[in-house]
Amino acid sequence: MDIIEALDEIRMEAKISDQRDLAKLLGVSQGTISNYLKGKSEPTKKLAAEIYHKYGFRCEPFTGLALVKYIEKHL
Repeated sequence: MDIIEALDEIRMEAKISDQRDLAKLLGVSQGTISNYLKGKSEPTKKLAAEIYHKYGFRCEPFTGLALVKYIEKHL
């Protein structure tokens, strides 16, 4: 799943319609969310691991194993 799909799923699950609220939920800036949604940037491993840990969505380009290892070490 790419970051755009993951953000859409998280937004629907959390009943959030605003990029600022989604950014606050994920601990990033609204500009970062905008860049992800426009395809201008990819998530950091940290954010991808947090999304995987909290929501179960594996964001490309990271493998599930890489995210689990990050979670075990940092979260």
